[in-house]
Amino acid sequence: MPGNSVLNILQDKQGNLWCSTYNGLSKFDVTHHNFKNYYATDGLQSNQFNYNAALKLTNGDFLFGGIGGFNLFSPDSIKKNRRMPKMVLTDFRINNIPLDQDSGYNDISIVNLAHIEIPYSAAVISIDYAAIEFSFQDQISYAYYLEGWDRNWNYVNKLSTAYYSRLDEGEYKLHIKSTDTEGAWSNNEKIVFIRILPPWYRTWWAYTIYLIIGSSLFYLFQTYRNRQRRLKHEVELTNFKMEREKDLNEKKLNFFTNISHELRTPLTLIVNPIKDIIHKKDPGQEKNDLNVVYRNSRRLLSLVDQLLLFRKTESENDTLKIVRINLYKFTNEIFLCFNYLAKQNHIDYIFECEEEDLDIYADKDKLEIVFFNLLSNALKFTPKHGFVKFSVKTLGMRVHIEVSDSGPGIPAHVGEKLFDKFYKVMSNESLKMGFGIGLYLAKNFVELHQGKISFRSNQGKGTIFLIDIPVGEPDLQHSDVFQNELTYVNELIAQEEEAENNDTENVGNLELLISDLHSILVVDDNLEIIDYIKQIFQDNFKIYKAENGTDGLKLCKEYLPDIVISDVNMDGLNGIELCKAIKDDSALSHIPVILLTGDPSPEVKLKGIEVGAYDFIGKPFDKELFTAKINSIIKNRTNLQSYFYNEITLKSDAHKVSQEDKGFLQKCIMIIEENLMEDSFNVKTLASDLGMSHSNLYKRIKATSGQSINGFIRFIRLRKAAELLINTNLNINEAAFRVGINDSKYFREQFQKLFKLTPSEFIKNTGKVSINTTMLMLQHKSYAILRFKRHLA
Repeated sequence: MPGNSVLNILQDKQGNLWCSTYNGLSKFDVTHHNFKNYYATDGLQSNQFNYNAALKLTNGDFLFGGIGGFNLFSPDSIKKNRRMPKMVLTDFRINNIPLDQDSGYNDISIVNLAHIEIPYSAAVISIDYAAIEFSFQDQISYAYYLEGWDRNWNYVNKLSTAYYSRLDEGEYKLHIKSTDTEGAWSNNEKIVFIRILPPWYRTWWAYTIYLIIGSSLFYLFQTYRNRQRRLKHEVELTNFKMEREKDLNEKKLNFFTNISHELRTPLTLIVNPIKDIIHKKDPGQEKNDLNVVYRNSRRLLSLVDQLLLFRKTESENDTLKIVRINLYKFTNEIFLCFNYLAKQNHIDYIFECEEEDLDIYADKDKLEIVFFNLLSNALKFTPKHGFVKFSVKTLGMRVHIEVSDSGPGIPAHVGEKLFDKFYKVMSNESLKMGFGIGLYLAKNFVELHQGKISFRSNQGKGTIFLIDIPVGEPDLQHSDVFQNELTYVNELIAQEEEAENNDTENVGNLELLISDLHSILVVDDNLEIIDYIKQIFQDNFKIYKAENGTDGLKLCKEYLPDIVISDVNMDGLNGIELCKAIKDDSALSHIPVILLTGDPSPEVKLKGIEVGAYDFIGKPFDKELFTAKINSIIKNRTNLQSYFYNEITLKSDAHKVSQEDKGFLQKCIMIIEENLMEDSFNVKTLASDLGMSHSNLYKRIKATSGQSINGFIRFIRLRKAAELLINTNLNINEAAFRVGINDSKYFREQFQKLFKLTPSEFIKNTGKVSINTTMLMLQHKSYAILRFKRHLA
């Protein structure tokens, strides 16, 4: 209805009700139960009628009075207007320009418009439309639908304009329709076909041009590639002899490289025993001779490594490991290595250095190779009763080093070729000729230090090699690492495992069968290496031996050693494969594996790290460094036990432990806490839930927590009891019962051993603080527990 206030009601012959309101006249059809409303636009005197101003005449006509007069009509004569209005376009604008004003569309009539093409750049259109109905225009509603763009009809009521912008190229069909005066939608659709033309670069002729250009480029590319193939073939033919020579040099280098790997094992058995003998000898000539032997055996190792360093230099991946060096001590030590040789050949061997406290920052190993090469060459070519002088001077922030001799000199035509790779000066003394890589390495290493190397020579009078390098600035990262390694070697941590004096619980005969002495499994196919490692560690460790990886894996499963030391290159199961097998076995994965290798290449180390190797030891190894690394592993296990104790008792601790050990502890704690109230829970149940044997579980828990299995479970129970005493109102006996301890006396004794307080003192101390402080403390305890669990996760 047009309004909620009905002023008058009249009934016509068909029973329909005519109601006058303050906002028009309404007819209620009693048959169809719907309303038809009439307004001033339909011919009423006004929309507002008066109360009691209605009359049905004798002839059936109705009379309704309002503020503008009255309406007299026969209800039977009022029929519905079923005339269908015609839809026409009144305006069509492209880019806001009417069609009749656009010079490109002068021949198109808007009235008869049925099809139009619009360029892509002007695809912004608006269309005005109207239904031809002059009597009741305001009762007509409109709707439009652009097929290909809109999803549904747009019902816009009285709006007579459709607007579209940014249309894509393609064909569209515009539908426009309207209602009749009664509000019913008619089938008077007006249809206009609209085609948006594509931009020039997406037209068919543009794609044709693209195809032509692409074909031309492909043809040119094929021509170029064929030409390159011919040139490549010509270059291959031209360089064939050069490649053959290079291959020959490479084979020669590989030969000596392989020999250097084989030499590392016997060097291991030479260097360290000599060093031990020197420490036991009293001062005297014999000890001095042994010092010469030791220094020259170390020199032999340096010479063996030169081929590997040469490979690194060629790959251009060699970087400096900057450390602080006392130049006087460093150069004097190198000088003394050749003292014995100089005496044997009656050569006047001289060392000069102005400052004894001069420190420089450089790569110690590389400078050692440079100086060794120069002194070795000088002594090699200096005849008997000649001289070799090693001089070190400083000038500002640079160091000048001279190595001069009284040898035959270098021919003038040689020049800078002397430092070329594989270059050898032709001489009658062919036995003294080297490989031609020593000076090449020396030049590369000096230039890596941003220095210069040169020489002066007079034929028959001798040669002077000059090195000029900067004092350098400290590289904090590398320098710290070097100092830490030295500290590690010097401190040689001695580890002792504390016996558990307080654990009186019976765990069977298992603990009696397991020694408190830490154990090492040595796997190597060289029996001498095994015996030597056993000699080093047999006083402080229990040693197991295996000659191949397969036997090593069996012994590892049988004895569960604390550390595995394995060679990388072995027949059958090699060191990398053995390490992977250990780490893949959940019962063995906690055991650290140290790999021995004579190949210092990063590829081998990368493979070892990928399978979980703890560390690498190069052959030949330094005894002190090797011992320090083994002791470091034992210390880390002790740190893990300390970490467990402190975290389990909610104490602070700074130790860092591996994710693997944290995960194992977390799993154990979770299983124990879930079974605190279970009477049937015991060690066997815990081992079953973890999928481990009793002996393996004991070893693993002993290594990670320092506790026996029963001691470990008791730790968890007591920590939970302390948590209940703080966070709940339970008394001591109730808290003990909640954590599975039924003997209150035993509970008090063990609680006092762990927390250094009786349960009563523990509750009293936590109860003396204020309420706010207590709440903060409880939050901190809860947070510590959550932090520990998240830390383990």
